Amino acid sequence: MGMDKIIKMIILVIIGAVVAGVLRRRDTGVSVPATDSTSASPTPEPVAPPWIAAVDGNCPQSHPVKLKQSSGIYHVEGQRNYERTIADRCYCDTSAAEADGFRASKV
Repeated sequence: MGMDKIIKMIILVIIGAVVAGVLRRRDTGVSVPATDSTSASPTPEPVAPPWIAAVDGNCPQSHPVKLKQSSGIYHVEGQRNYERTIADRCYCDTSAAEADGFRASKV
């Protein structure tokens, strides 16, 4: 065998392997991310959910905004009705409660 034939066979084997890999990924629906060691992204930090269910009407320190769903009003610490409000939901901040369509207490 001549050197030209060996090179052509090697090229055909490489092309065949690449095509087989592409077809295999297409069949399984698995996408393979590009491997670029210079742009490795860090693992994202876990994010607290915007609200959690209240436990016995009380909210943890991580979610201090109390919401009473029947009224659609949320209360923050320091307000007159905060301590006596029996919460259904607890929000991490007022913007999260407002994003869900609730309004602030007027007192």
